[in-house]
Amino acid sequence: MHEIVGSFESTASLMELIPEFFVLPADWLENSLSIVTPEFPLGDVGLPRWASGVSDFISKMRAALESEHVSQHLPSWIDLIFGFKQSGDNAVKADNLFHPVCYVGSKGSPEEAVDALSLPMEVLETQLQEFGRMPRQLFFEAHPPRLRTPKWALRKLQDEASQSEPWYKAVRSIARESLEGTLEPDFGKGGYGAPAAVNGAGKANPAQRPVSQAGMPASRAQFQGGDLWRSRAGSLASLRSLTAQVVAPFAVSGGITGMASCSTNLYAVGEDGCLRVSPLPTGTDASAQVSSRRNFRISPMPLSAIAALDTELLALGGHDNAVVLYSTSCGSSLSRSQMHADTVTCLGASPCRTMLVSGSRDQSVVTWTLTSASLKSETIFDDLQQPVACAACSGPLVLGASDQQLMAWDRRSGQPVLDRELDGVAIACALSDATSSASGCTYAAALDDRGELRLWDLRQCSESLRLGTAGSGLLSAGCFLTDFSAWAILGGVAPSGHPALVLWDIPQQREVHSWVLEELDGGGASDITYLLKPPGTGEAAWRSDVPLLCANASGRVYALAPG
Repeated sequence: MHEIVGSFESTASLMELIPEFFVLPADWLENSLSIVTPEFPLGDVGLPRWASGVSDFISKMRAALESEHVSQHLPSWIDLIFGFKQSGDNAVKADNLFHPVCYVGSKGSPEEAVDALSLPMEVLETQLQEFGRMPRQLFFEAHPPRLRTPKWALRKLQDEASQSEPWYKAVRSIARESLEGTLEPDFGKGGYGAPAAVNGAGKANPAQRPVSQAGMPASRAQFQGGDLWRSRAGSLASLRSLTAQVVAPFAVSGGITGMASCSTNLYAVGEDGCLRVSPLPTGTDASAQVSSRRNFRISPMPLSAIAALDTELLALGGHDNAVVLYSTSCGSSLSRSQMHADTVTCLGASPCRTMLVSGSRDQSVVTWTLTSASLKSETIFDDLQQPVACAACSGPLVLGASDQQLMAWDRRSGQPVLDRELDGVAIACALSDATSSASGCTYAAALDDRGELRLWDLRQCSESLRLGTAGSGLLSAGCFLTDFSAWAILGGVAPSGHPALVLWDIPQQREVHSWVLEELDGGGASDITYLLKPPGTGEAAWRSDVPLLCANASGRVYALAPG
């Protein structure tokens, strides 16, 4: 037998490692049958010097496979062999072109691919033996890396027999954990239904299949579950421990059209053209909270969008087509600009609060640079084909959605970096803060009116996650919050007709908790339309006295705070 290290001596060697290189037992590396050939007796496979034995060799191979470096770069190999860099212009750019004979019978092969029937059989056989054949193309956009890479103990493979189970047993185990869970789901006092991984008939819901798992090699698929779940248990436990509380509602004329918050205040704008300011609920007497509220008459026309930039500093937009920088401390506009030709439908501030993005019914998205007393238009994006429903910005990236279209742009070049079609009408979107991400990646998320939340890795331009309300604790969803890696909270209406929130574990892609909120005084809208997380980072934000806030268009407000 050739030594394993010998396979790397030839530059023509294109061999791939089979799954057996990463699971135990590894009897195939030993000549346990004592086979003897006419030329010479066969020995065991020669191992590299860094391996003390067969078991040590396989364990170290597996540890390398599970490492952060491989987890981040394995998708690049998938792109070349099975993905969008296999053929066409992307293959040319990646220097990934082979002789036309290699593409015989492969889906999505180049135009110059040779018809197998036109080749002499001996030529085709020689080609397959010497160089191989390109496999069928499975993916047509970049394959995303794992969302999180748990640490891998070197002895884990030797100590836990389940880590070497065949792929079909691993899939069964993951499915069983999705139903039972290493942490038992708690659906609260108003709980309903089964975990969101199944529908009412107990069958898997296609809308909640893990998109990021598609095409993952069998040797890796089984490790995406338990460890990652346990590593994020602390964050999920903090969220699950929050208790729903009723907050004194806003008195509105018409309806609430936008909400925002800073570290001290909750803001709401409405159809009556008024801005309402209320201190964040702290568990004190509700009447004191109501008495300290302030109302500002901003415009004779309805307001439709708001973004909090700092304490007492807001950006407002409405039916007069203007974006306004407004100070509640002095009760006046500091700056006003009318770059849009129609109603301003949405506003979003960057994490550092130095940039603003606005969307309008005129189908344009505009970015703005901010100071404490002025705003200046920077770039206009008009690629969307319908009125803009939502927009967000983070670093150099801008995100906008209209109808069933989601686009992201790089504001430095003005060029699109993502253009995707949604399955439903866009309701809300968000961008992650790349500066706070360990991997430096930026993720985009979008929620549509079908209750489907989708996540994209903008570095890879690929979809990483898809969660749906079908079969879950929500009849429909109208808003969301997420940290893009561990959890997502969706707000909407429960099957009972009451407003509700559900908590999803992103790595496990399952619903793990829900809050069904009781109505205030009866009547009015019963869904959750706005979901806000006041400024704060990390676990401390969830342990402080600043709650998670949600509300509906009729002015009813609820808070989730530590009990």
